[in-house]
Formats: sequence, C-alpha cells, structure tokens
Amino acid sequence: MSQDTRTGRPGRLAAADPFTDDAAYFDMMRSRMPERDQRIMARLEKVKSVYVECGRDKALRDAFDTFTRNLVPGASGGWRRSG
Repeated sequence: MSQDTRTGRPGRLAAADPFTDDAAYFDMMRSRMPERDQRIMARLEKVKSVYVECGRDKALRDAFDTFTRNLVPGASGGWRRSG
C-alpha cells in the first residue's frame, strides 16, 4: 500500500490537481497524446537524463540569443531598413 505524502500514514494517495500542479498538468496532457508521441517523449527524457552540457551548447545559446535580439524589435525600436 502506498503512503499519503500529506499525512505520512498508509492509505490512498490523493490525485494531484492538474490545474494547480505543473507536473500533473503535463502528465495529463501527455496522456492525451498519441502513443507514438508518448514513445518519442519517453526516449527524449532518457537522453536528457544522461546528457552532459558542452561548449557547443553555449555557442548555440549565444547564437540563438543574438538571432532573437536581432529578429524581435524592441518596444520602441521597430524594424530598421539599411540604406
């Protein structure tokens, strides 16, 4: 029998509310996805669990940040044309 995390006593676990608990929400959304997508996400989780960040990740993050800054105009800036 499982243990209730709120009381510490044996018994049924209370189900988490998917509208107030992020993990429960994502579990609910995932359960509604097609089986193929669920298998893909399970594989990605396994990869992420053993992934070690390297220098390429920082270079990619920096390049993406630069791209985003150049693509998304500031609140007062707008698009600029050269020439």
